[in-house]
Amino acid sequence: MSLLLAMMLTSITARGPINPIVVAAPAGANAALYFTLRNSSHQEDRLVRVTCDCAERIELLAAGDGGLHLEGESLFMPPERLLELRPGASRHLMLLRLRRRLVAGETVEMVFHYAQGSEEETVLVVADSQAGWTTGMAAIRPRIMALAGLAGWCWRGTFPGGRRTDMRCFSPAYGMFMQDRYLIEGGAAPVSGYTSYLHDIMARSTGYRYRAPDGGQRYGRLVPMGTGVQFLDYADPPTAEPDRRTSWTPDGTDAWLVTGEVRRSSGWRESWRLRMVRAGPSPPFLWP
Repeated sequence: MSLLLAMMLTSITARGPINPIVVAAPAGANAALYFTLRNSSHQEDRLVRVTCDCAERIELLAAGDGGLHLEGESLFMPPERLLELRPGASRHLMLLRLRRRLVAGETVEMVFHYAQGSEEETVLVVADSQAGWTTGMAAIRPRIMALAGLAGWCWRGTFPGGRRTDMRCFSPAYGMFMQDRYLIEGGAAPVSGYTSYLHDIMARSTGYRYRAPDGGQRYGRLVPMGTGVQFLDYADPPTAEPDRRTSWTPDGTDAWLVTGEVRRSSGWRESWRLRMVRAGPSPPFLWP
């Protein structure tokens, strides 16, 4: 079964997982399970458990001060909401003690059990944790190539004045996730943070969430722009129109021209400009 068909089969109901993947692992090991859980109904529900012949059991793990800990199986689903269980999020499901090897590229069937008394069989794609942004996604590659030129590399630029620098490292994982870690130096103190990207196959779009050092968040989506890409930022909570945007345009094979703009009453106005130069390979996908 193709990756695209598997994703379509899990996205035709009003409730259930979107873009579900399970990480490749050998028999006897544990494997993480990621997806966005959709509840399009007007009533709340609860995912009470997930079962699969491929593992002894599946448990919900949550991140805390002491690291990940078991939280059980039940997961509350608010009405008309999406709930993210993805790399970097506070919770995900874990397949414990695999009965067989999970090989990247194959599909696995699982049953999602809900509190309303129904069960739904779901097809998941097995993904390699080291897969790049476009690996194994040839069927939809034209829609995700906007970030392919940045993926797997760190880029460094110097702000006007020559004192402050900006380093951005784009680390892909599992073929549809990416993490952009940034480090701004040269000011009173270094500033760092990260942005998480997720490609939604069924929506045919790539969205992202920016987490600032002070805990603030912003949301956005990517728009291909010629040979480059534009990042459209929305306030938290998301607004109807973006209030910031950043454009990355290739400048040769090893550099990008990056322009930041803010929306004013009179329209878009440029606020800064950088030339980002390739600075070396990005580190592995890091967990917050």
